[in-house]
Amino acid sequence: DDDDDDATADSGPDGAGADAGIDAQTNVTLDDICATDGVFPDLFGEFIACNAFFEVFLGGVPSDADLSAACYGQFQPFVDDGTVTIGDGAALAACLAYVDGLTCADLEFVSPGPCEDLFIGSVELEGTCENDNQCAGDAYCAAPDKSGCGTCAAQVADGESCQGDSPCATGHCRADGICGGLSDVGDPCGGDDDCRGAATCDPDTSLCVAAAALGDDCVPAFEAPPCGFPLSGLYCDPDTNQCAPQLDGGQDCNHFFACDLLHAETCDSDGTGQCLAPTIGAETDECGAVIGVQCGAGLRCTAPFSSNPGVCFTPGALDEACDVNDPTTGCGFLLECIDATCQYIDYAGTCVAP
Repeated sequence: DDDDDDATADSGPDGAGADAGIDAQTNVTLDDICATDGVFPDLFGEFIACNAFFEVFLGGVPSDADLSAACYGQFQPFVDDGTVTIGDGAALAACLAYVDGLTCADLEFVSPGPCEDLFIGSVELEGTCENDNQCAGDAYCAAPDKSGCGTCAAQVADGESCQGDSPCATGHCRADGICGGLSDVGDPCGGDDDCRGAATCDPDTSLCVAAAALGDDCVPAFEAPPCGFPLSGLYCDPDTNQCAPQLDGGQDCNHFFACDLLHAETCDSDGTGQCLAPTIGAETDECGAVIGVQCGAGLRCTAPFSSNPGVCFTPGALDEACDVNDPTTGCGFLLECIDATCQYIDYAGTCVAP
């Protein structure tokens, strides 16, 4: 798990990277973005690789084919209807350079980045829209609900109220519902998402603090485990009161959090005194870290980190039936349950302003 910190994204379409002679005159198509060797699978693949939580939540790491299908599914309808055009070679080169230089420590998805310039919207202010990318310039699609039609509206400055990141010019709606940039270490925060990079928000001081490191002093706690548990791969060792590496199956353990709970490994403190590898659950089996059961390949747990067990289920594929009130019928990667079927977007084609 710790090796993820040094991960960097692949070099982009055909492994070319940002130095393959791409310039403003290069003809860029949606294939350069969404194909299996495009920039979208690289960028989102890096995001998933840097967040072990998603591997568990998604029931495995999505393949490049999965990422490619999700990209086409979300953007092709708007390219086809002309409300979105693709940027030029300079925009692609800038995006590739950005992806090539990414590390897990600086990967951010809440601030505007150069890859956003790959999609150019044509819908003017107050025009009807379904997606932020359809709106011209820096405008966003102000929709009454996540999948409904809306109108393009101007983004607001820091200090203005917000619901979600899209309305904010800096790309981030802070935990207090106010637009604002990400906080550096030592600056105020309302939650981890307010802090830049791998920094976290100290619940006692409401200030961003540097990510925990091996050997840092700590105080064991159950309500808010220190040391960046569980994503950091560290836990607070009660014998030393220092951050220590989480243990693997079969190793002696001295604390509930000593084992890799993210992957449902538990400390058998009343038996062997060792970390136990998870039981692999089949479809409809109960699952979750709390009972040491991890769903098998291709399955997902409805509640992997809850204090109560969830249920293993097969995520729905595109166009398969789903029920928003039944978590065991949940949809697959980047799909939503729309009108009782799994879809990438709720595409109306011709929106009527709300």
